Amino acid sequence: MSGGAWNRGGRRGGGARPVKIPIASPPPAPASRPARVGSRKGLVRDLLERVPPSPARERLIYRASAGIFDDFASPHALPKTELVAQLRAAGLEDLAGLAVSGRYDDRRGDR
Repeated sequence: MSGGAWNRGGRRGGGARPVKIPIASPPPAPASRPARVGSRKGLVRDLLERVPPSPARERLIYRASAGIFDDFASPHALPKTELVAQLRAAGLEDLAGLAVSGRYDDRRGDR
């Protein structure tokens, strides 16, 4: 055999042709995700607006305002898991769902 080397495509020489890979745009954010309000002010506001007065509500308000559920100030390793567990124990499944969906997520510097 004389001539150049054969490549996989049955062609001679030259190497592989460049492949164009389409770049997809990122998917849009889900419309069902609630707006983030933070765990201190936002959670306290939601507890005051949505939950009738009770000792459980007052404990949650105290703990939220003290930063127990804050992502950066909490003594807990997983403050949002603790928040969801306490909301569910108090029978506040709708607020627990909001916590799971990220409504009470904190950013550094929120206070």
